[in-house]
Amino acid sequence: MLLSFNIPQNSEYVDEEEVLEDVKVAILYERVTDWINFNRSIDDVVGILKETKANFVFRGWWRWYPCPDDASMVLPPQFPKNYVKVQAYRGYTYKHLKEALREIKKEIPDIVFCGAIPAQIVTRLTWNPITKEFFYTNETWQMALDPSKWGIDMTKEEFQYSFAKWHLWVDPNSTLEEYDHMKVNAYFPDITNEDFQELLLSWACKQIECGVDAIWIDMLFSQASMLYGITQDIYHPAVKESYEAACKIIDRIHEYGNSIGKYIYVGTWSTCVIYPYEKPSL
Repeated sequence: MLLSFNIPQNSEYVDEEEVLEDVKVAILYERVTDWINFNRSIDDVVGILKETKANFVFRGWWRWYPCPDDASMVLPPQFPKNYVKVQAYRGYTYKHLKEALREIKKEIPDIVFCGAIPAQIVTRLTWNPITKEFFYTNETWQMALDPSKWGIDMTKEEFQYSFAKWHLWVDPNSTLEEYDHMKVNAYFPDITNEDFQELLLSWACKQIECGVDAIWIDMLFSQASMLYGITQDIYHPAVKESYEAACKIIDRIHEYGNSIGKYIYVGTWSTCVIYPYEKPSL
């Protein structure tokens, strides 16, 4: 996994370079607040990290569905009534992350903590954790990938149904005719959509605010890969624009880190190496 987190070349970040070079033990611990459900304490979690001599915690926080700020957050009535209560019970709030990181860093100050966000899902109801702007079905459906916008012979519904079926977001025995974007829980987003770009960035920036040192973006280049598979043309505008949009996300996360005086490592799957374009600053 660490091969996807390249070392910064800017001398401004010499200390960060040395930290990553010194990593000898990387562990997957998803999520570090699971002690709530396993009858552990945060001290137990710290003990596990010390026992394994971990220098790098991979996907120590995984934001998949919308994550509340804390147990007191109030959502609009369109959201499930007990959503915040259920997530707080699971230890899935940004307050849990911030408090856990504070204790981990106090005991192991040099540990590199990597959070994670998905580029392959936007839930039908969601919000921006930085601006607190809420998005509903009409807005998120606009963010969903539509291959036909590049003249590709595949409708938005065909693509979304196919992806949803692959990920079991719909009944695998259902048909395309039964697909209803008003009822499904999530869509595959369009990485070239500016509204989704801002939303994806907000998920990363919120974790950085809480103290993470690195961000893993799952399936960041999957849109380019899938459109390449459909078009069989690696130079197709849909492929090129999707690839460039993914690279832009990486750059903007680095820019955000720079703005707060912290180098943020960004990683993803290595599928990006196959494209004949400028390589991303991972």
